[in-house]
Amino acid sequence: MLASLIAAALAVFATPQDCSIAGEVGARVCTTASLKSHEIELAAKEARVLAVTARPATWRARAAQFRKWLAQPDLDGKRPSDEILIQRLQDQVLELDKEIDRARGLSPVPDEATALGSQCLARWLHMGCRVTASGILRGEDGTRIVWQRQAGASDVDGIGNGILLWDASKPGAPKLIGWSFEGVNYEAPILTDDGKLWVPGSMAGSGGGNADLLYVRRDGQWVEIETTSWRDTLEDRLPKGFSAWQGIDYDFNGMGGRSPLWRDTDANCCASGGSLTLGFSIRGTSLILDEVDPDIVDKWAPEKK
Repeated sequence: MLASLIAAALAVFATPQDCSIAGEVGARVCTTASLKSHEIELAAKEARVLAVTARPATWRARAAQFRKWLAQPDLDGKRPSDEILIQRLQDQVLELDKEIDRARGLSPVPDEATALGSQCLARWLHMGCRVTASGILRGEDGTRIVWQRQAGASDVDGIGNGILLWDASKPGAPKLIGWSFEGVNYEAPILTDDGKLWVPGSMAGSGGGNADLLYVRRDGQWVEIETTSWRDTLEDRLPKGFSAWQGIDYDFNGMGGRSPLWRDTDANCCASGGSLTLGFSIRGTSLILDEVDPDIVDKWAPEKK
């Protein structure tokens, strides 16, 4: 199974015809031995992540976004050197290694009582790990979700939080749905009115990025929905000079979201441009941006022509 996944990833990411990297950089990666070897290593690690992660849609989206970023100019506006490309590829491999290590540290859960207990059921936050909350979500259709939230620290990321989710709707051992240790905060999971499983979460840092998890059930299986790639389409749909720099306040009951609006001259702390309302749908395994409704503070609104 793993061998076939690695072969598929190599076919997608590392063939001479298409390294999935745009333009001149793609050609260099495909034809330069030192670059090609790192790209092949990256593809193999990506395949390994897809085999073990609970968020395959997110990691596929990240792979695509990384390849776009890899081809971007250096800070001085020049094309990236081979040395810079190698460093970028190596750094991405390290990010993939972290996800593999997180998955390796998950503990088996034989019953609900174990999931609801005080023992941390993963090793990633092994320094001072404690269970800060756990519980059961019950759906009207008999769905039964068990969850555990952790706090602690890891050797790599420092202080952080984690959350694990299991489906205990059927007899026997709860079935793992998903998990993440990337956020600095996770709220209690939510079953939306139409049965989506949503965990609101946030990242560390002044950017306040999202660490939300979103799953939908299809044919009796929980499927992860990635919530990052839609941002690639946002900037072009906003008035010039306005942006949404930080995390989105999602509402997956209403499939919407809100954010302050920053002007280009604002500091990160202080958005002055107004607010932004967003509307979403789900297509395949991705969150899709359908509606963009900026409410710009009048005195900063672009002049009408």
